[in-house]
Amino acid sequence: MLMKRLISITIAAISLMASFGASGEEISITTDNTKLTLWKGDDGLLTVRGYGLKRDTLNSYGGSDEQVQQFLFYPTYGDGFLGDSALQVTHADGDIATRLEVQDVKVVQDKKDKNIITTEILMKDPAQDFYVTIYLRAYQNEDVIQIWTKIENKEKGGVTLHKFASASVMNFSPSYWLTHFTGSWANEANMTEEKLTRGKKEIYSNLGSRAHRMATPMFLVSLLGPSNEDSAYMIGGTLMWPGSFSMRFDIDSTRGLRMTMGGDNRSDGYYLDKGESLETPKSLWVFSDKGKNGISQKFHKWGRKYSMRNPKKPRPVLLNNWEATGMGFDENRLVGLFEDAKGTGVDIFLLDDGWFGGKYVRNADNSSLGDWKVAEGKLPSGLGYLCKEAKARGMEFGIWLEPEMVSPKSELFEAHPEWALRSANRNYVLGRNQLVLDLTNPEVKKYVWKIFEDTLRPNPIKYVKWDANCCIYQPVSDFQPKNKKGNVDFEYNKSLLDIMKKFSKEFPDTAAMLCSGGGGRVDYASLQNFESFWASDNTDPMSRVFIQWGFGHFYPSNSMSAHVTHMGGRPMKFCADVAMSGALGFDLDISKVSPEDKEYIKKTIELYKKEIRPITSAGDYYRLKSPYEHAQSAVMFVNKGKGVVFVYQTRDDENDQTVKLKGLDPDKTYTIKEVGFYADGQKSEIKGDGQAFKGRELMENGIVVPTKKACGSSIILLSEKK
Repeated sequence: MLMKRLISITIAAISLMASFGASGEEISITTDNTKLTLWKGDDGLLTVRGYGLKRDTLNSYGGSDEQVQQFLFYPTYGDGFLGDSALQVTHADGDIATRLEVQDVKVVQDKKDKNIITTEILMKDPAQDFYVTIYLRAYQNEDVIQIWTKIENKEKGGVTLHKFASASVMNFSPSYWLTHFTGSWANEANMTEEKLTRGKKEIYSNLGSRAHRMATPMFLVSLLGPSNEDSAYMIGGTLMWPGSFSMRFDIDSTRGLRMTMGGDNRSDGYYLDKGESLETPKSLWVFSDKGKNGISQKFHKWGRKYSMRNPKKPRPVLLNNWEATGMGFDENRLVGLFEDAKGTGVDIFLLDDGWFGGKYVRNADNSSLGDWKVAEGKLPSGLGYLCKEAKARGMEFGIWLEPEMVSPKSELFEAHPEWALRSANRNYVLGRNQLVLDLTNPEVKKYVWKIFEDTLRPNPIKYVKWDANCCIYQPVSDFQPKNKKGNVDFEYNKSLLDIMKKFSKEFPDTAAMLCSGGGGRVDYASLQNFESFWASDNTDPMSRVFIQWGFGHFYPSNSMSAHVTHMGGRPMKFCADVAMSGALGFDLDISKVSPEDKEYIKKTIELYKKEIRPITSAGDYYRLKSPYEHAQSAVMFVNKGKGVVFVYQTRDDENDQTVKLKGLDPDKTYTIKEVGFYADGQKSEIKGDGQAFKGRELMENGIVVPTKKACGSSIILLSEKK
């Protein structure tokens, strides 16, 4: 407590040093435990005091106009602000300067949900008929603040937006440590922490579609020193947007850190005609004095309540055919796999890529996208027959779709080459032998929606794996007029989200996985319409320990589809133990697994559904030991007097490994029990297995989990004694 108080005093003192005693009006955006404090000066400028806990003293800024400009909450280019602007505009008359002054402030209590309070700040350029409304939506219980803007052009002609960030939050500390998440295909969500120094650091993506492949729009900033899991003062942020993005971190001459997020990163400019407006993507912000675990728990709680589809519904256990057959299957082979999976507890058989095509049958990844009709040579009885045959064996049926894409070798492209985003007078740049359809064109958007109507309406399909395997390499649209060519990326992703929302509404009983060449599309705007996302095409459980560790900082475990496969050649138990910390599934040739493995799969699914899934789906998440720092990694979930601990050995270490638990009531008693053994009759090597301990003892002294050898793993259940 003393350390927390010292940190609070330090932050207040830093703010006080920058205070010049300005006159005006305070605007505080508050949640149960945090606040973002703004200041409306007498000159109309909106500045920021800071972002912190409710008890922190955050002071306003004033003095000369030049000094005030450096603390603008939504800084604009060309009128005194010298740092990294959030908004840059060329106005209808050619003026490149913008100044925003507050016109009105409204605070709106949500009529249906008292937990939500939105502050709307209307601002105008005094020299132009140009308006920006900043929306700050506070979710009280979760300590989440959602920020975005609406930009309106009421000038006499068109304007071009060169920058249009969603938010630009500023904070003040002696030092800042940034944690961000980058990677590539099959290597997603690698975590890096670095100390920020004077100047600008940018994490961005220009990929347009599947834009998160190289970097994910989520970050953590630790104040006063490197981050830790439980006690650091920290800010977490993420952008609700599947397209290109920018996250910028700029320490200026005041030693303040400006954190800017937006989906404005790709083109030379977004054009707004007279009378048009643009709403930027929503950004999410969390402040916590309880370290990275505190940040994660707040995001998980908010995500499950507000930005996941069917958050309380148990995620089904999938069996995917890809590793078993690739595209080389027929009707009899699939029905045979249904029969082999019968009685294992699998909920849904998911048919992956290769089931479609007319003139060009999809037997490889070089054709057929866009021609979404059943390949009659492979599936002569159609999808309805497969649904019926799966159902007869106790499973539902799901299917793979990649609706946004088109193969140059397809009937669709032959009929409508202008429907693809590509440069007609250059060689096409392909990704996985395909192009991206132009969703900014209403006719294309209508065609893409028809794919869902034609595939799902006639057939009782209960699951969709929605994939996207190509970036927008040439963001050129035949549909967009000359002055709006730069709008393509942004409008594409707006249309994509429209289709996702329509799918979620029109097919409420069809669950869906958000996939994008692996983890290329992981964001809360998309996830609102999906039960889960595919974190990576890398299913080696040793890699997945790190990948799921990264995404778990912002996304709940039941949103991460995690499948047991043979990738990496790891032991079956290690594969299953890693997958059970997410939404469990399988991608195996079930016809070729050994009798011992098949029996283990059956027992694992039963254990997962009965004991583990109820805890991981709704429990508080704690990171116990980092795979980046230790040979043994551990995470934990606690929910209503029950807990589950997952322990993974990532490399050999003969020393005894102690795991200290978290989130327990120190005065209550818990029974610990190792579960999930590969074979009947195996016994735990954990000292105290089956015994009861006080929560305080488990948290302070921990338990020794002797996994030791790489690919060793343990699952430990905790039950509170009544």
